[in-house]
Amino acid sequence: MSNTNYDPTKPRDMFNDLVSDGFQRQIAIAVVSQYKKAYRDCYENHEREEAHDLLPHLRRAYIEGVMPDLAERVEGYTTITKKNKAENCWHRSILGDRIRLTQSKVEQREILPRNSEFRKGYARSNQMFLDFMNENEVSEIDSEEPLYAIIAHMPAENDKGAPEFVDILFPDKDYKEIVGRIELLDKFPDTIPEIIQEEAISEKPEISVKKIDRKTS
Repeated sequence: MSNTNYDPTKPRDMFNDLVSDGFQRQIAIAVVSQYKKAYRDCYENHEREEAHDLLPHLRRAYIEGVMPDLAERVEGYTTITKKNKAENCWHRSILGDRIRLTQSKVEQREILPRNSEFRKGYARSNQMFLDFMNENEVSEIDSEEPLYAIIAHMPAENDKGAPEFVDILFPDKDYKEIVGRIELLDKFPDTIPEIIQEEAISEKPEISVKKIDRKTS
């Protein structure tokens, strides 16, 4: 585990120091690939209406499903799965060297994912040691508590099979504000997904019949 002290007002610097660019790039690739996979599986196996309703749930399941594989690629990283407070839904976290990561779809780029007890709890228990909003009183941290970060994403408006963005967000300890962001698709432009044309997947293929003229000799 890293023993470095970090400036609590600079979560980006802490994250970039503890999480390699290679691993950050793998996160971007994983989210992009699961968007594409979920979209194709929905629209190739279901009618348009059912595919539309199923897609958000399947996309979330696919992204959470690759998190253990992501963690296994880096020594010292692991995943844990927990139920929420109501015990009606599960979520996964990637845990590494002083880092905790969860994933969430957001409704707008500039806002945090919707309130949930587990996200608020992670922010409160971890970010309280990184008093982001009190820059004059806290200059560095040496706590072993992990920095909480969220892999945030949102479907592109013109292509639900690709994310508009994949960002790493850092919430404040009260889970009210974003106090830092790393824009992964901008950082790694080679991971930007190709556009999938919805019509090519969601519509039934047309079968053409070629007319053959039969001539008598």
